[in-house]
Amino acid sequence: MSDKPNLEEVTSFDKTKLKKTETQEKNPLPSKENEDDEEAPGFGGGAKNLSDTLL
Repeated sequence: MSDKPNLEEVTSFDKTKLKKTETQEKNPLPSKENEDDEEAPGFGGGAKNLSDTLL
């Protein structure tokens, strides 16, 4: 085994033989509007509703 990789197949690779594919994002990140709508019930809005006296 040599220290240098064999690049013969990489340089002779034909990209035109590849199939076209459509990528679909399976788990997209939520938008800011979705984050505000998805607040968990029973938590009272999280840190938004804390008063300074309770901290």
